[in-house]
Amino acid sequence: MAKYVRTSSLSSARPYIVDELCTLLGVSRPQVERWIVAGLPLVHSGKPRLVRGRDLKDFLSPPRVSKKLKQPLGVFRCLHCKVPRGPLYGMLDFTQCASNSGRLSGLCERCEHPISAFCAARDLSQLQKAFDVTVNAKSRN
Repeated sequence: MAKYVRTSSLSSARPYIVDELCTLLGVSRPQVERWIVAGLPLVHSGKPRLVRGRDLKDFLSPPRVSKKLKQPLGVFRCLHCKVPRGPLYGMLDFTQCASNSGRLSGLCERCEHPISAFCAARDLSQLQKAFDVTVNAKSRN
């Protein structure tokens, strides 16, 4: 199921026969048959094979999973190493972006590529206990 299939043209309440689905979605009949074998529910087991629009939309839509990774305070995800790392020499810069938040930036302790993360201003004192944090003036962006 590598191809993205636009299901917005389907009615959720209406049942469709396989040939209608092929025409509306622009996929082949064997593709729809593979979906049925993979678990797409049918209205009934007889012929013609009917599929509810809501069942097809649910089957084709990927499950919604949050991509947000919660890192512990002072640990950053290095985009070059692709793993959580700490700052090089424990040095960070804090640039205030809003009244209650800012951006922490530094260098990766392993590869020395830039790392950064947003941080709440209330966590700044806790970070200053563990790291050498330089506070910069509010950015204009």
